[in-house]
Amino acid sequence: MRNSINPPKPLAHAPLRGMVLMTMAMLIIPGIDVFAKLLAPTMSAGQTVWFRLFIESILLPPIIIYHRQWQLPPGTLLIQFARGVLLAAATVFFLAALTAVTIA
Repeated sequence: MRNSINPPKPLAHAPLRGMVLMTMAMLIIPGIDVFAKLLAPTMSAGQTVWFRLFIESILLPPIIIYHRQWQLPPGTLLIQFARGVLLAAATVFFLAALTAVTIA
């Protein structure tokens, strides 16, 4: 039970943590796109997306379990499923377009 007289203090390191995570993401994400571009001559966009989603489904469950975020809000299963399908489709379209466009 929370004490309303002494509310919890905000984390002082939260802005620094956010900046570090954002910097890491901006360094990693373009590299992923470069590898997708390099795989384009030998693998289809669908195969690349399938492999990417397979690796994500292996790497994410331990993180989800560790942070205890495994519950979906009630009544959102259909929306979450549609979100996953649309995300996979958007990734296929992105990788298909990446085969025709040069990376700057």
